[in-house]
Amino acid sequence: MTLEPTTVARLVFIRQLSLKGKDESRQASPMSAAAILTLHDAVELFFVLAADEKGVQVKTNTPFMANFIPINQKIAPAQLEHKSSIARLNKIRTALKHSGILPAQEEIERACSGVVDFFEDNTPLIFNVDFSYISLVDLVMNDRAKQFLQKAKIYIADVDSEKAIIAITRAEKILWRGLEDQNMDYLPGRLSFSVDRDLEEILELAFKSIRQLDFVVLRLAYGIDPFRSKRFNLLVPHVFALLDSDETCHVQWYGGKKPPSLDDCRWCLDFVVDVAIRMQRAMAIDS
Repeated sequence: MTLEPTTVARLVFIRQLSLKGKDESRQASPMSAAAILTLHDAVELFFVLAADEKGVQVKTNTPFMANFIPINQKIAPAQLEHKSSIARLNKIRTALKHSGILPAQEEIERACSGVVDFFEDNTPLIFNVDFSYISLVDLVMNDRAKQFLQKAKIYIADVDSEKAIIAITRAEKILWRGLEDQNMDYLPGRLSFSVDRDLEEILELAFKSIRQLDFVVLRLAYGIDPFRSKRFNLLVPHVFALLDSDETCHVQWYGGKKPPSLDDCRWCLDFVVDVAIRMQRAMAIDS
């Protein structure tokens, strides 16, 4: 079954909401409770999209948990899984939104796990695609970066997190290549005039600091969250391409780093795709 582009876009939005909810769950209390509201919205949007996909008529005032009934009737003998987990999420959300009862961190983490299971098991059932494979990679216009991102998706599907994160890292480097120099070409790489050696070192250090600051400002101008950037940098290795090759590179894991989990690889993949799309949007405005 081939999905309509609008269906894919809506699935991507649902997946991004679920990832946003998972990020929110990592915040300190009480802000981690926002994850419950976000995850509930993601599940509700999934119900709406599943009903549209299967041609099910659902009234707009249908209670949240009642969405299971018409969809299950349509796909019988198959049934949507993890109903009890979603019922628990709904109960926590109702207590939070309507009574102001903040959930315990254990409840939030359990709800996140249940929603992940719900999406991973029910997306193939309704849409015949893996939930983890849904992304906006195809919208990336930088062909070389897109190639590495597509490879990363394959490596994730093959449960090879090391190859996946290396491919993702290379894609991110390709996206930024040239932009740093392009936006800071007013700063000299080496001083063209003779000065005292100590002064030369001080000036070159100052120029380097300005370049780094300018690059930070550039990322902020694109709307890239610095905290998400920091998390990305903590997860990825140092990758050095050799002779600009598509295949040959040198990888170093500093400070006891090791390949991240597949879930973190998926997060990094989505982060890089988001960066690429933000860049494209900014360049379209500039042109």
